[in-house]
Amino acid sequence: VLDDVKAFERAEALYGFLYLEKYSEHNIRFTAKYLQLLVEEKLLDLYFLRDNEKMNYVGVVGMTEEAKVITVPIVGYDMDYGQKEALYRRLMIFATSYAMHRDCLLNLSSGAPQFKTLRGANTELEYMFVKVKHLSFRQRIGWHFIAFLSKYFYAPLLKRLKL
Repeated sequence: VLDDVKAFERAEALYGFLYLEKYSEHNIRFTAKYLQLLVEEKLLDLYFLRDNEKMNYVGVVGMTEEAKVITVPIVGYDMDYGQKEALYRRLMIFATSYAMHRDCLLNLSSGAPQFKTLRGANTELEYMFVKVKHLSFRQRIGWHFIAFLSKYFYAPLLKRLKL
């Protein structure tokens, strides 16, 4: 049970190293407070990888389970550790074995498609639903335009490029 504020702060930092610094500053930003709330409300489980010498948290994976599908929205690790430490691989092995032991499917989401397919992953389009009924007509038109572009242009492009 995580009740140490510093653990959530470290989870925020580890996620930020990978998704915000390495990949894109436009990725979702998770704050320590939000991660703590997700864990307290039992919407997310956080697991840490520790350095055996200093006992510092050097990696984090956050998982949630719904209908026998485990999704991993939080992954992060300390970029100061070399590739030989294989922190990312170790976190993915943990997530994979966790899902196998629970007899669940594992959804690692999009990103790094070639990396994932080379390791046996199957690609599937992900969808996001947005409730717009309560919005003004003008706002609804904008969302309908985005839905049109996504359905007729973006999704076929993703399929063609195998992303």
